[in-house]
Order: sequence, then C-alpha cells, then structure tokens
Amino acid sequence: MAQFDVAISVVLYNTDKDVISDLVEKVFASSGDLKFKLCLVDNSPLASDYSDMLTKFDADYIKAPINGGYGYGHNIAINKYADNSKYHLVLNPDVILASDELNQIFHYMEANTNVGLSSPKICNLDGSPQYVARKLPEITDVILRFSSIFIPKLINIFSNKVNEHVLKEYADAYEPYYAPYISGCFMFMRSDVLKKVGGFDEKFFMYYEDVDLSRRMLEQADNVVIANVSVKHGWERGSHKKITLLKAHVKSVIYYFRKHGFVFDKSRCKLNIRVGVVK
Repeated sequence: MAQFDVAISVVLYNTDKDVISDLVEKVFASSGDLKFKLCLVDNSPLASDYSDMLTKFDADYIKAPINGGYGYGHNIAINKYADNSKYHLVLNPDVILASDELNQIFHYMEANTNVGLSSPKICNLDGSPQYVARKLPEITDVILRFSSIFIPKLINIFSNKVNEHVLKEYADAYEPYYAPYISGCFMFMRSDVLKKVGGFDEKFFMYYEDVDLSRRMLEQADNVVIANVSVKHGWERGSHKKITLLKAHVKSVIYYFRKHGFVFDKSRCKLNIRVGVVK
C-alpha cells in the first residue's frame, strides 16, 4: 500500500521566496485529509534557504546537482516518490490554489480509474479561461503560433484552426472533458501509469516536455480536464518576450517533431480523436 495519496513536485529556479511560501500554505490548505508529500526541487545555481517553511509543513527540499531543465527537475521527485504514492502532481509555483482543489481531483481520480492524467480548468488571474488544454499539435499549428508573435493578425485570419487546436469550444465547460494535451503547470497523474511511461523525457530542457508526456500518458489511459474544479495560473509566456527563451522553445519544438514526426505522425490523429465531454 502506498505511503502517500499524492506526491507533489514543484521545480524552482531563482523563485521568489514569498511565492513559494504562499504556494506551500495553499497546497496544505487545499489537500483536505489527503496524505501527501510536497517536494521542492531547486534548479537554481545556488541553494536557497526554505528551512522555516519546510519545518512548518514537513516538506522536502532537494538541490538539483545541475539545471537539467523542467522535466529533469520533476523526474528527481518522481523517481523518489512514485513507488510510495498513488498519484503524482506536477505543479508550477505560479499556480494559485483557493480551497480544496487537490482533494476534489483526488476523489475524481479514485472514482474514474480509466483516467491516468487530469487537470482542473486553468484560468488567468482575472478568472478568464487559459486555452492550455489542447489537441496534440501539427507542425502547421506551431508555425502559425510562432509567426503570430511577429504578425498578430495571423491568429484572426486562421481563427478556426486555432480554436479547434486549443479546444475553445470547451473553455466554458463545467463537465469533465477529454483533452489530449494537458498543460505542465498542473498535471495530476496516476503513479503506476507515470512509471510505465518513464516520466518526462529529459532531452526537453524547457517547453514541449508536457506535450510529449501527455501523449505518452494518453497511450496508456485517458487525459481529462475536470472542468468543475479550477485554479488560477500566472501565465508569463516568456518565450514571447525573451529571445533566449524563444530559442529554447524552438529547440524543443524541433526535438518533439523529430521524435514523433514532422508530417507523418502515425498516432497523433488517433489520439486527437479522444476529445469531448466525458459521458
């Protein structure tokens, strides 16, 4: 029997201490009666002192030996706790929990054993929906998104294709719905399925590691957005603002399509069919 109901990993990189303190308190407040372990994995060049909050909440702090990227950091916690937890939650430090979201998602997963990966509805800070639950991308989707950084009107011209890819028709849904791609800001996964697929592919340093993991989880079980549960996320879209992050994004895109196919992606269409409200 698993020691924990849920293991939660948060990867840090020079993250403001107040942000982490607020997140840790809200994680504990939203967990209800769950038995869980919170693990902070620090990819920063220098270790930070979180001893006060770690003692208060019995959380783990691991200083990563190198900054191997987002998936690398989470894999440290996954490898440590997956054998001792029924579920694993990959969580961004800029996600804002309000009440008992973790408890609600846990009980949904307990009642729906066909689901391997789930997420709440992800909202902006003003409560409007973030279109982060998507179909698995085609190369044309990605070219359009990158082009729109420099020519914003392209999004309006190709709005039908964009809307279909980002599942806008489900943005206001209140019922759970299937989504092939679940955002890496909040991935609530069944540990036995996560172990089966091997966690994150660490060849992705940053960006698209969540797309890759979503599709590998979907090959084993269902991916679901539990739309009657929501959290807020301070989405920065750093690659739209910083050239170094844009280069990292492009590098990950190239690796993703080399891995799965630029044009001939045998399983993408089959996996993308699994979209729609859960019956």
